[in-house]
Amino acid sequence: MLTAAAAAGVVATFGTSIGAVIYSVEVTSTFFTVATLAKAFFCATWGVITFRILPLLWDVSLYPNTNYNAIPFWGNYEYFLYAITGALAGAFASLFILIFSKINIIRSKLQWPYISNRWYYLFTISILISTCAYNLDFFHMPEKDILTDLFSEKNVEYEKEYWSDPHPLFNIGFYMTLKLLFTLLSITSNVPAGVFAPSIFIGAAFGRFLGNFFSLFCSVECTFPRKLDIGLYAIIAASAFTATVTHTISVAVILLELNGQLVHVLPVLVGTLSGFIVGTSLSMSFFDTVIQLKGLPFLPAIRSADQYCQFARDIMNRNFLFLARDSTIRDLLDCTRILKPNRRGIPVTESKESK
Repeated sequence: MLTAAAAAGVVATFGTSIGAVIYSVEVTSTFFTVATLAKAFFCATWGVITFRILPLLWDVSLYPNTNYNAIPFWGNYEYFLYAITGALAGAFASLFILIFSKINIIRSKLQWPYISNRWYYLFTISILISTCAYNLDFFHMPEKDILTDLFSEKNVEYEKEYWSDPHPLFNIGFYMTLKLLFTLLSITSNVPAGVFAPSIFIGAAFGRFLGNFFSLFCSVECTFPRKLDIGLYAIIAASAFTATVTHTISVAVILLELNGQLVHVLPVLVGTLSGFIVGTSLSMSFFDTVIQLKGLPFLPAIRSADQYCQFARDIMNRNFLFLARDSTIRDLLDCTRILKPNRRGIPVTESKESK
């Protein structure tokens, strides 16, 4: 059910059926079963049907398709820029996860009520985000229009005032920074908040920023045989950033479906893989980080082949509170005094030697 619900949620957000099914299986299933795939396809199919019917009943516009030209492979040195963009986006996503974990640690350790208390913290960030967003033009735009601008093959940053004034690089960088800050504040509150869609927006803004920078740099310092597609860097960075945050590759399929083109499938895959390699080597996924911060049972990734020969006793924690059958009342009182507040039980063993 969780896999099918994840597929339906992605379809409801972006209208991408195939990518939604692959993503739902990849992010929620620890092992693959055919029955899971069938349920996910069923929910995704009805989600797409609903997604296509709604614009006929109400004034709702879908994501427009991009119109990029075919990208040659042989002799195209721009693929190095695609790989660099993906790698930088992966490193940026790792920084995003690191800041998220640090904010949670600070909230748990500090005793300042506006940070540690959930209601004060929620009220504070609500006032902060709403005040900042109210005074900025690009936060008045629908999210769909923002993503359309970032993915567009046109120079929208010079055509629309909320991107061009005072300078496109400044405005895109400012939007990216605030979107990153707002997302971090939202997901660290005790209210359910999404991280998948905001990751795509942050990555798209980061890629658009890099694309404009590369375009300005190459126009002065070097010459490429073709004009740089700035919006393509936004697609690559969005895929690489979200792939690092979620540790899933299927994000590339979702974005390819979203844009309705396959001419840029190779650049997107190159950037996504380079970002995924860099990001996964620097940090855990967002979901694993939440599990670790909550103190839930967590099995870390096995990266070395030597670890497959280890037993549970080789990695298990031997220093923990426990009671044996022959423990006294004094032992019980000692355990309760040093027991952490989030612990709800004490294991009981046959003897002290068999712990």
